[in-house]
Amino acid sequence: MFRFTWLRSFHNPIVIGLERSNDSISVYWKVNDGAGGYEPGKIIENSSKTLTIKEWEDYVASINSIDFWNLPTMETRIFGTDGAQWILEGKELGKYHVVDRWSGGAIEKVCLKLLELTDLKIEQDDIY
Repeated sequence: MFRFTWLRSFHNPIVIGLERSNDSISVYWKVNDGAGGYEPGKIIENSSKTLTIKEWEDYVASINSIDFWNLPTMETRIFGTDGAQWILEGKELGKYHVVDRWSGGAIEKVCLKLLELTDLKIEQDDIY
């Protein structure tokens, strides 16, 4: 299981999850009506869809390519005032890991890959 929480200062908070149960894989996403840098608001979109084993395997390969399980949870640098908090959680075979970055960092590529698996359409200028 993987979950990406995207808290952009001036845009709706988004949570995207990817879960596998045996051969059943699904991605879900939730969007709130608030702004990540302020009040999160209430859920305005709650959707999901089924994915293929290949999509799951491709995602796991991308996770492994950034050495996710060994990334430090936090970086030592200070967060900015405008931008976005990117939080990626993973749970696999009894282990759990979370990585929290300001405006993407090392996890940006795999978080955007999760976003691509959904039906959400985010303008390029709104990715930060």
